[in-house]
Amino acid sequence: MAAWTNRGGNPVVQAEIARFGDIHPMQVSLVLKALERKGMIRRSRRRGAAKVVSVTRPGLEVLRAAMPRAIAVQRRLFGKEGRPGSVLLETLLRVD
Repeated sequence: MAAWTNRGGNPVVQAEIARFGDIHPMQVSLVLKALERKGMIRRSRRRGAAKVVSVTRPGLEVLRAAMPRAIAVQRRLFGKEGRPGSVLLETLLRVD
């Protein structure tokens, strides 16, 4: 999510990732700490207490390698019904 949001050059704050992904802020923090330890992201305090997240070059390289694999798994799991606008995705959104 940080890479997607940062693609336009706009900084993304850790709390925005939590809201955008509908993920508990503590869970986001734990995941980001692990990614930071691995050198895939960098967090800095540029907006008061808010932590701005940026993806590092190694993080982008891992993301580029992982995305085709993630898409392939999604296609195998959901087939045509996993595509945007499908009945399956609309149903899953209503279940939430």
